[in-house]
Amino acid sequence: MQPQNSEPIAPISPNPSYDFIYKDPPKPKRGPFKLPNLPKPILLLAGAVVALLLIIIVATVATRGNSNTQVYTELMSRSQEIIRVSDLVKAQTKNTDTLSLISTAEAALSSEQSSLSSYLATNGVKVNTKDLTLYLDKSSDDKVQAATQNNNLDSTYAKYLNDQLNSYLSQLQSANKTAGKNAKIILDNAISSTQTMLNSPQLAAVQ
Repeated sequence: MQPQNSEPIAPISPNPSYDFIYKDPPKPKRGPFKLPNLPKPILLLAGAVVALLLIIIVATVATRGNSNTQVYTELMSRSQEIIRVSDLVKAQTKNTDTLSLISTAEAALSSEQSSLSSYLATNGVKVNTKDLTLYLDKSSDDKVQAATQNNNLDSTYAKYLNDQLNSYLSQLQSANKTAGKNAKIILDNAISSTQTMLNSPQLAAVQ
């Protein structure tokens, strides 16, 4: 008896209905970030804390900026008062040395005022006339008048200018310690100019 021909047995494919047995389970899809399911009062409190922190940060930055602005405005205000008093003396004296000193001081201080004003303008800060009255001292007018009557106006002015420029120099040096790159250039020039004036013969004699 000859052996019966046997055909290869085809593999039995799984029933499509049972595919889920052989397939990996689907990975959960990641949705957008969702806030934890917390009670509404707690969510409101958290929001209030975040808002408060933002307010504090903004206020700190704004205060820092205003502080820098105030320093430069004070410098301009002091130089403006020196120029004002110098104009009063210029109208009363005929001393050529004093007039030369006044011209030098007014030219230097006016230039520094202009530079600081331009610097502040580029940073969105406008300085008005009222801002420049911080060091306004009307008693200086009486002193100029009294010195004129007593014939010692030139020496009185030299003493006044020496004292005011020293105070101005101290403010410049203090501001220079925390100044940015552009402001530092202006302050360095102002410091050098002020030191030169303080070393002039008329003011060096006062010291």
